[in-house]
Amino acid sequence: MYIIILIATFAYIISQISKFQVSHDVLDQLIKETHVYSGIHEESYKLFYANIQLAREYLSYAFLQKALHHLNEIPLYMSPIDPDIQNEIAEFGQKIAVSFERTAMKDAMNKNKYFSPKYI
Repeated sequence: MYIIILIATFAYIISQISKFQVSHDVLDQLIKETHVYSGIHEESYKLFYANIQLAREYLSYAFLQKALHHLNEIPLYMSPIDPDIQNEIAEFGQKIAVSFERTAMKDAMNKNKYFSPKYI
């Protein structure tokens, strides 16, 4: 009887140790850094922010792609278009996509689900 309880306790401890801690800190920081560009075109930034929050909540590539599309549209509203800002925003988009995917991968591992990365 004691052996069964000991084995069950040991199995529970091992299963809890093997889970990854899913942290959104890096993704949150990247989203905060994009706020600098919200003044260029407020509507596109609001759409980006709403879609990135939905992507995080549902781990959805569809919302992530919409969010990145709106983020990449922001510099197109500048007159004249500044290629440096356009490149900076594109880099932020790539970093956000990779960070989102790492978070989604860890979450899928914890839930024993299949996950196929697209950006990493």
